Amino acid sequence: MKIEQIAIIFSIQILIGLVLASYLFRKKNTPLLLIFLYGASSLLGIATLFYYNSDEVTDIQHGDSISALLFCFAAVLGLIMLVMRKALGMKLPIWLPVSHCLLALSAYVYLWVFILAK
Repeated sequence: MKIEQIAIIFSIQILIGLVLASYLFRKKNTPLLLIFLYGASSLLGIATLFYYNSDEVTDIQHGDSISALLFCFAAVLGLIMLVMRKALGMKLPIWLPVSHCLLALSAYVYLWVFILAK
């Protein structure tokens, strides 16, 4: 799989994430199916990015590896939000989804910088 196709997977994930954020900031109940679709696309994107990293032997800058690491941190924050909101029924502090969004956005921008510099 090419790195551009992996970026397209993350682009689709961003669109789903924006829909989820609109539910969250309007204080509406988020559909569980949409959350699992978002998580599955995240897992698919991160797994294919790790596969690309392991297959690419000539990468000296490691830009895609840093992007994968940032996406993993964003995924952990997303999992914490899922457990807090759905399993424990707690109200989310506003900084948690905002930091998840900023971390994922920085990983996405870093991935595109790596792609365009290649």
